[in-house]
Amino acid sequence: MNTSSFHLNLLTEAEKLSPSPIRIRVMLPILAILAVIGMVVWWGTLTTQAMLVRTKTSAVSDELATKKAAHDAIIGNMNLANEEAAQLAQLELYRGGCVRWGETFAAVAKVLPAEIQLVRMEIPEPPPQMLRDPKNPKKPPLIGPTNDTEKVSLVIAGRAARETTVAAFMELLDGAQFTNRLSNVKVRSIQQEAQPRKDGEIRLLAFELECNATDRRFAK
Repeated sequence: MNTSSFHLNLLTEAEKLSPSPIRIRVMLPILAILAVIGMVVWWGTLTTQAMLVRTKTSAVSDELATKKAAHDAIIGNMNLANEEAAQLAQLELYRGGCVRWGETFAAVAKVLPAEIQLVRMEIPEPPPQMLRDPKNPKKPPLIGPTNDTEKVSLVIAGRAARETTVAAFMELLDGAQFTNRLSNVKVRSIQQEAQPRKDGEIRLLAFELECNATDRRFAK
């Protein structure tokens, strides 16, 4: 018998499955180390991402704060510009409501009888403007009145010897030459002076007349 034909197999059944058998006791520590390394890498990646996000958030917050300040300044300037524009518009309305009296006074001088002594001509002040809301007094006042028109009157005070002279003067003021200027002339008061100004002079009648004048119209 030839001894070279004998083959002795000393491998176990478990070792026959792989040419390089790996023991479980070797694999478990390796897998544990790999898992720890993976977790460290994953945690490091998350930490880096969180730091980047935090940095971006801080930069965005600073930028928003800067832009908010600029935005508030712009809004303030816009509100100021709107308020100034409203005031300018209100002044334009006031200028449109200016009543010019030169021609009216010249016409009164032409028709004034020689028997009348002119003492005073005045335009009474209009009533106080209600610029605050009575229901909400804490609300900021209006820039100007909301009415489109304002009543205007003219008061003429003088002296005359007779009532007929005053009546004739009133008819002249109600005449056609004062159309659209004066109207509804009425007597506010008429009475005889308490005593003559000089010895021997007759006592004159002191009178006051009130006329409705052209309304002030607040329009451009």
